[in-house]
Amino acid sequence: MEVLNRAAIKKEARLFIGQNNRWGKMFLAYLPILLATGAVSAITTGISVARQFSELFGGGYAAYDPALEFQISFNLFSLVDILLIPFVCAAAGYFLNHLRGFQPEWKSLYKEGAHFYGKYFVVGFLRELFIGLWSLLFIIPGIVKSYAWYMVPYIIHDNPTLDAKHAREISDCLTQGFKSDLFVLDLSFILWDMLVGVTGGIASIYVVPYQMTTKAMYYENLKAYAISTGRVAPEVFSPIPQGGAWAQGQNPYVSPQQPPYTAPQQANPYTQRPAAPQGEPGNTFTPPAPEDTFRPWDVPPGTGQTPPQPARSAQPTQQTSAPPVDTQTGETINREEKEQDE
Repeated sequence: MEVLNRAAIKKEARLFIGQNNRWGKMFLAYLPILLATGAVSAITTGISVARQFSELFGGGYAAYDPALEFQISFNLFSLVDILLIPFVCAAAGYFLNHLRGFQPEWKSLYKEGAHFYGKYFVVGFLRELFIGLWSLLFIIPGIVKSYAWYMVPYIIHDNPTLDAKHAREISDCLTQGFKSDLFVLDLSFILWDMLVGVTGGIASIYVVPYQMTTKAMYYENLKAYAISTGRVAPEVFSPIPQGGAWAQGQNPYVSPQQPPYTAPQQANPYTQRPAAPQGEPGNTFTPPAPEDTFRPWDVPPGTGQTPPQPARSAQPTQQTSAPPVDTQTGETINREEKEQDE
């Protein structure tokens, strides 16, 4: 079975954002991020125009220097991109929550980004830093790593307790064998990106929700495939509960020798959890289903709605058949004694 059917996923994304014109709500939520980057573009354009006028009319300013203009523009873009990293990660979660039926408010994107600003910033900044370092090796390694760590924003949204290293390694595990599919996915949006440029950004009202929803669907498919094949355990995508061993500085799900995101092995604590020490209760926590990554700020205030409760897998009960009873005497029949009598 094909895991990433690009045409089918993109069609499903178009149908999804078209329901009740959902794309408009999605775009308005993402608009402040676009405006922030657009403001940088306006500033750099203004600097360019001012320098060219000073060159033409001798207004007393320094001569127009294209290299200096490029350096200023690059520095401004880089600074804004770095500061917006947490909100870009939160945007990934915002589109995921739409797919998962939570109907989040636009404010939830920025509330989540502000709440986890430090955590998302570290994870996202280190991701970009290492991609840049790999790019120094003839560009190609940097491109490979960018697709290996493609899913980091979605992973850290699902489980903010992960550190930057583990988030990258989990993403690498999810995208193993699918980097070329992700590359082709980005190429398939070239005409849409050109349409945005031709229309002066107006087409982004539809294109941005379309692209972001498609990528979120790719993540959901890759996650489901990784879980079903044993590449990644479901617990990886759920915040680790507080209390117990966690409160004592020990992660009950991660073995120092064995990461939890590798293929199932006998020593993998996710495949078979180690028995609790004698005299201590066992770990009875059942992590929520992957789709139950609800954030409390996704419920509109004052609506009276209650957050959906995380799904809990039902524990199978062991059925035991009742012993036979003699209909005449009403006494329980012992099977072993009956067999011996016969």
